[in-house]
Amino acid sequence: MGTTPGHVIGVWAGNAGGEGRPGLTGSAAAAPLMFDLAGILRSGDWFSQPQNEMTMVKVCRASGYRAGNDCSETEEIYICRNGLRTAACPYHRIIHLDITGTKRVTAECAGAEGIRSASWFILPPAMEYFYRHKHPEYRPLPPWMKGCGHDSNIQVMEFIYPAPGIDIFIPRDHTGELTRVVAEAVHREREKKIFWHLDDKYLTTTRSIHQTDILAPAGAHVLTLVDEDGNTIRCPFTILKPL
Repeated sequence: MGTTPGHVIGVWAGNAGGEGRPGLTGSAAAAPLMFDLAGILRSGDWFSQPQNEMTMVKVCRASGYRAGNDCSETEEIYICRNGLRTAACPYHRIIHLDITGTKRVTAECAGAEGIRSASWFILPPAMEYFYRHKHPEYRPLPPWMKGCGHDSNIQVMEFIYPAPGIDIFIPRDHTGELTRVVAEAVHREREKKIFWHLDDKYLTTTRSIHQTDILAPAGAHVLTLVDEDGNTIRCPFTILKPL
């Protein structure tokens, strides 16, 4: 649906039977047609800006959130006044680097004179995984200098699937056999090994591409991942009874 000062435009694209088709979605099929129609129609003057309902706010260029104290690049834009209730950018943080700027350090391992601080754009691991595909300028976190500790406040692993607490229905294939759940995770350092466990039983070890298939009976389960540095994440999920 779209609107101009003089018209309301509605476009529907799909199969008469209602079944889905790859690529036949609102954003890919209906929206382009709607914008083409809006460009053809003569709408006259455009909507006037509601000045009384807007205010100028400084936002983070990288995230679009309201700028926080650690955001390195900002710009001022007009937003709706209700936008003042939103939180500041959660993705910029101050990290400590060595004098070369290529390794993360702490005061204990590098000394006060061997540290420089920098503002860094840090996305959660799963978000970072997808964001980097279309944003080559994204800079991943530098590795730790050998002998230095780690920051437990920065997550290093995350599940892509399954999501914690999810209920999973496993369909049968064309032979009538139950299919498997394909679990996937991401690690900030791709070459790190991840050890997979289901209900405290070892499954497999992955490196670079962190995927594995799981065959488990109906009921509650816990998937546990441990990397070679001892970092651990857990995902409880439930497999529903098959039909």
